Amino acid sequence: MATRAGQLVLRPSPARHLGLLAISIAFVAIGVMMIRDGRWEGWLTAGFFGLGIVAFGGNLIPGASRLVLEVDGFRYRNLFRGGGERWRDIAGFRVVSAGATTLVGWDYVDGHTGQRLGRKISKRLGGAEAALPDTYGHSAASLASLMEQWRLQAVAGSTGVRPTVD
Repeated sequence: MATRAGQLVLRPSPARHLGLLAISIAFVAIGVMMIRDGRWEGWLTAGFFGLGIVAFGGNLIPGASRLVLEVDGFRYRNLFRGGGERWRDIAGFRVVSAGATTLVGWDYVDGHTGQRLGRKISKRLGGAEAALPDTYGHSAASLASLMEQWRLQAVAGSTGVRPTVD
């Protein structure tokens, strides 16, 4: 976690990504053994978990993944792709489930016009109009709480000290 005046930078847990990378490597090896035994399912196993190697290994590269909280909004990156939002466009943050994973999700304020179809689909599938791709080294609950504190301070126009991670 790095801080600058009016800014907080959070990075994902390297241990989590290393663990998921190791699991992906193990399943690719299992897939290769299945291919050697003549089982077509081995191709699916090796291919799927090969993508995991790219994703989890890629996020270990410096600069590939981060969350930056700033006075006017936040920016996020995952595998060198990212986006950002203004605090004033967000109605609130909460924990959402995506399968076995918990993430920080949010809905937009009434009247927000961006990506209507994508927001509807996300809301129906995950219970929120949008979500962060990672929890950046924190629990989803503590990150949602932290982001909600930043949002409330920004919306209220507070110029006080920024909240810190628990």
